Amino acid sequence: MEQTLLRYVALYNHQLPQSALKSKTPIQAMKDWYQEHPHLHMFHKRPYDCPGCDI
Repeated sequence: MEQTLLRYVALYNHQLPQSALKSKTPIQAMKDWYQEHPHLHMFHKRPYDCPGCDI
């Protein structure tokens, strides 16, 4: 079950464009937002393409 959920999260975040994000994947939308607002320190680290927890 854990492996299935991890695969789903990776697929959802990196491969499936979302209409609410203007046909971008969640990771691409987050990276684009980060590029447009680097002065905001919302992220502890830059977003990258690795699935899993980013803490």
